[in-house]
Amino acid sequence: MKKLIYLVLTTLLFLSSITCISANNSITNKYIEETFDDGSYIEIVIEETNPLTRDATTKTGKKTANYKDSNGNILWSFYVSGIFKYDGETATCTYSVVNASSYSDYWKIDSKSASKTNATANGSCTAKMYTLGICTKTVTKSLSLTCSPDGTLS
Repeated sequence: MKKLIYLVLTTLLFLSSITCISANNSITNKYIEETFDDGSYIEIVIEETNPLTRDATTKTGKKTANYKDSNGNILWSFYVSGIFKYDGETATCTYSVVNASSYSDYWKIDSKSASKTNATANGSCTAKMYTLGICTKTVTKSLSLTCSPDGTLS
């Protein structure tokens, strides 16, 4: 019985810590970057995410491109995420990763890639729209998430 109570309490503690970590994300910038003839558009969202450590010289963040239809529904999305070190004089990207997802039966993610250069996490994604099995539209999007020497993400 003690083991069961311990297991339940440990699980609850773990789940509450995940909630606290995810609640620490804050959107720092959100804007429409590109619009298309059919009314669809690409919305960019920049988020800062607090690292698991309380190191004041580390910043993590994510820049997302949401491809939306004219009604505001997300058809596909991709993001570049990075971990940065900064000290007030310089900044360096130590890790970069991308992820992409399609939320429509018509759109497929064709390719994605990540890289890092100096203080920038870079990502690229190509998505294709298919109608009756034929590719009718291709959208390629590149994102760069940069950290300034003072820890500001852009």
